[in-house]
Amino acid sequence: MEKVINTLRSICHQLPNELNNVPQSLLLDRPEGKWSKLEILGHLCDSAMVNIQRFVRAQADVPPRISYDQDRFVAIQQYQSYDMQELVTLWHSLNKHLLHLALHADKDTWSKIYIGSHNEELTLEYLFTDYVDHLQHHVKQIID
Repeated sequence: MEKVINTLRSICHQLPNELNNVPQSLLLDRPEGKWSKLEILGHLCDSAMVNIQRFVRAQADVPPRISYDQDRFVAIQQYQSYDMQELVTLWHSLNKHLLHLALHADKDTWSKIYIGSHNEELTLEYLFTDYVDHLQHHVKQIID
């Protein structure tokens, strides 16, 4: 888990600065049928919020089921019209909180069970690793 935690730490440190180098026009450009880079960042905020709830509730409740409709969430929250710096701040705060949760998790936490969208049992270790992989995928879409 240390490698995955360090990856999240590194992204939290680097991404805000890298986003300052992306011209506003590129952030707002929306290819047909796809999200803009700003909307991708908003989606990453949604993903962080959902995963924070999964992480906390899997430790506090009977194995929870938390799902979300990513396209609908992005549309409802109107990320395309969000101020870029405010969205970066939101993303950074959410991910720093997720990093805080990971850093303070005891070893038993990582084996806690979460019920996936297809009723599969997933460990928090799997969910956290999958989250960071997902984050890396979308960061490349924004920065490249």
